[in-house]
Amino acid sequence: MDTDVDPFDTEAVEWATMTRTQWDRVVGSPRRPEGEMRPRPVGGRAMGRLRLFLAASLGLVLLGPVSGAGASCPQPTRAILIRHAETHWNALGLLQGHADIPLNETGRAQAEALAVALGGKPVDAVYASPLSRALETARAIATRRGLAVTARDDLREIGTGVYTGHHPSDIPPATRTTWATNASFAMPSGVPDPAGLREPAQVQGRWFEGESLSGVAERAWREVLSLVAQHCGKHVAIVTHGGVIQLALTRARGLPATEWRNFRVPNISQIALEFQSDGAVAVLPGW
Repeated sequence: MDTDVDPFDTEAVEWATMTRTQWDRVVGSPRRPEGEMRPRPVGGRAMGRLRLFLAASLGLVLLGPVSGAGASCPQPTRAILIRHAETHWNALGLLQGHADIPLNETGRAQAEALAVALGGKPVDAVYASPLSRALETARAIATRRGLAVTARDDLREIGTGVYTGHHPSDIPPATRTTWATNASFAMPSGVPDPAGLREPAQVQGRWFEGESLSGVAERAWREVLSLVAQHCGKHVAIVTHGGVIQLALTRARGLPATEWRNFRVPNISQIALEFQSDGAVAVLPGW
């Protein structure tokens, strides 16, 4: 949705400051019911324990096998999911959705600072949402490396339909609750009502698509897997939106899309996912 005001859950977790223990609570393996048999790891119990020990010693959080993830590549491939820098609507807490809101002055400074901070880290390719706030952020990263930015439509933010440009509190409570708890329920598409909007010129007379959590999770994760498959053994920077990253993390973990609110993703956050040859995905804190 690209608003820093979470209208559905105020208990979101700040991933950027998580310890490994906190990560385990969010993305670690769920507890098995008492008495349930523990499955034997592929390759034997000893191999499974060794893999977990090595992961822990390296600071990794293993998310387990994910269908189609990295299985055709013999080398680990890293996808760095980056949320775009700040826009004026972020500062106001407005729902941006598919509205093309550019970075504000703070956001442009954030994008340059991010590019500098990433200067010593490997990045082999840069992809972005076609919305200008993501493209601007991506170009700051790519320019310093002499790389081009490729826009991918499936990396665009969640469509907020008729509520684009509104504050989350403008959405009727029943609609907010249904959207947050029913992954297949889409926000209504249409032209936002300009009455009460702080900046109606950005949306007036324009039709905006409304999307469901499950639909966005599917398209976003499909795109991430496609980019990983195209860049075997490489580091791929993917500059996108908060909602897209949150939903991608639910797919990586095998969680319902409605669990997106467990992951809070501030502007210019970076989350590195390592896709391994056996299909496992690991989060790399502090990559």
